[in-house]
Amino acid sequence: MRIVHLSIQNFRGIRSLEWYPPPGLVCLIGSGDSGKTTILDAITLALFPRNWFQISESDFYRGIIEGLIEIEVTVADLPSNLLSDSKYGLEVRGWSSDGHIRDEPENDDTPVLTVRLRIDESLEPAWHVINDRNPEGRMISAADRATIGVVRLNENTALQLSWGRNSSLRRITEMADLGEVLNSTQRTAREAIGATQFSDLQEIAEQAGEWGKIYGSYADLPLKVGLDININAGALHLKQAGGIAAGNLGMGSRRLLSLAIQRHISEKSLVTLVDEIEGGLEPHRLRHMVIKLQELQHQVIFTTHSTIAVAEIGAEGLAVVQKDTDGMVKIYHPDKNLQATVRSVPEALLGRRVIVCEGKTEYGIARGLIEHWDKLEEYPLSVLGTVPVDGEGSSAPGKAMNLKKLGFSCIYWSDSDVQTNPSISALESEGIDTIMWDGEVNTEQRLMRDVSEEILEELWKIAVSEKGEDAISAHLSNELRLDHGRHPKSWKEWCDNYSLDQLRKPLGDAAHKKNWYKITTVGRKIGETIAEYVDSCETTDLAQKIRKLRKLAYGD
Repeated sequence: MRIVHLSIQNFRGIRSLEWYPPPGLVCLIGSGDSGKTTILDAITLALFPRNWFQISESDFYRGIIEGLIEIEVTVADLPSNLLSDSKYGLEVRGWSSDGHIRDEPENDDTPVLTVRLRIDESLEPAWHVINDRNPEGRMISAADRATIGVVRLNENTALQLSWGRNSSLRRITEMADLGEVLNSTQRTAREAIGATQFSDLQEIAEQAGEWGKIYGSYADLPLKVGLDININAGALHLKQAGGIAAGNLGMGSRRLLSLAIQRHISEKSLVTLVDEIEGGLEPHRLRHMVIKLQELQHQVIFTTHSTIAVAEIGAEGLAVVQKDTDGMVKIYHPDKNLQATVRSVPEALLGRRVIVCEGKTEYGIARGLIEHWDKLEEYPLSVLGTVPVDGEGSSAPGKAMNLKKLGFSCIYWSDSDVQTNPSISALESEGIDTIMWDGEVNTEQRLMRDVSEEILEELWKIAVSEKGEDAISAHLSNELRLDHGRHPKSWKEWCDNYSLDQLRKPLGDAAHKKNWYKITTVGRKIGETIAEYVDSCETTDLAQKIRKLRKLAYGD
């Protein structure tokens, strides 16, 4: 069984969603409150193997109870008995080879059924199998929905480690006489309890019977002490070698064990839903879990906030969930050509807005600036969902373009000393905000040309702390074409021998060529150093562009 189409209307934070899930492993990602968990909940409820569940006004979009909740799930590869005319054969639709639903199936189509859950203002759920020929549909029972087969792994994974109703263990158990065995066990237990003498309690039991008779009770006397034993399939559970129930394992181990059992169901494959797959798992076990899931041919839909899971699954398995302010949800599926972006900047796919910094210098500076700005803004950047990432040089413009295609709001910040591909005009035509220095300069050159004398000295000290004063002086001497044996050794000596105007350009050139600041931690120091300067300075290109970055990042 697999889901080929999902429609959600007016359910919780989702006003409208249309999605055609691909087969195999699907990882739902996106910022918080984009609707990822709601999608799993909608599928679960539509195929819920019970005839009732708790519903409230808050489950309606924006709490407007007059707005009808409708969830439609179209499923393929169904058990043959559900497709008979005595069941839902008259409601069968077709799933074409090019991925479309046809209400009148054609010969080469895969038979599918569309299950609709509808909840109106009465708060009573109603399940029907529908099509365009019969829009009111035929009611589908809880037992038939259970036959379709969806397993949800969540915090209550202990349920899947017992033989309870609809559990994976129950599905693969071939004991037709399980009920008879349990009834026999229950009778034996009752008889054993009945043979036990509870002398003190028995006296009270007999007195209670007499008291009841006085009040008109018809109970057969004398009353005795008994024990109500309700032994059912759910009471049977997996037990570890030491006698401790498997349901008492840690959350990660429970999930892995539950998933392993569910994956080995011998009949028609089920769809597995997992919310926050990383829960309870160390990085190495999370990677292993994703690898094992990728090896399967069954459909698994899971959510994650883990960059490890995102990078491991790669572009083709991702589904990026984007929701606008009006509750309209779209799901984007990255192409193969986005693989490099996914592998290199997986954190970019977990936010709302992305700042693609051309390289490590810009990324580090952005981190330092953000730490300063977060103390001044009403909300920190992380709350706003804005994520700075290292674009890794020449590939940065392409990464910004790719992220924009996935529905992300993008800011691109780069040097201006080399041509970009795609071009700046191409990025801007796609709605990407761009920040580039005036003139053909890189960030190091822009810094050295624009900052005050005081900050210039601080930038020198930062470089010296990383590479040593001798190395930094040698780099600067080389740019000035001096004799390496006869050049100044300290910042003071340089300033005594040269004016700042003479030093600014060679400082910028040396910093860029010799990678003074191309380490994230060093860039953060620069960001912290120049933060107050760019907030107060009105004239330089550096200050103007950095203030523009702040406004775009914080949404001013």
